[in-house]
Amino acid sequence: MTLLFKKRSNQEEEDKQLLVKEIRKAHLEWLAAQMRLDWVLEHDEIDYAVYAMEAAEKKYEMLLRQAKKLNWDKAPFSVHEPVDSSVPFLRTYHF
Repeated sequence: MTLLFKKRSNQEEEDKQLLVKEIRKAHLEWLAAQMRLDWVLEHDEIDYAVYAMEAAEKKYEMLLRQAKKLNWDKAPFSVHEPVDSSVPFLRTYHF
């Protein structure tokens, strides 16, 4: 294996891991936005919560399409991993 090929493989793996992190983060942001919508009371808060939820959903979908373009036959990740218990409003949610 040539050094250039190793570097390219390492870079591709790092890029893939970064995309996986971004997908997980976007998924959590989307779930948080959905939960926020359940708690809003004022009209302005509702508008903001809906906008934030739609934006988070679009970001998540965009990242998933990006992963699909990379021809990942099987996702090398799962968004269904244990939730970080340090985030209070996500403690009881398992996705």
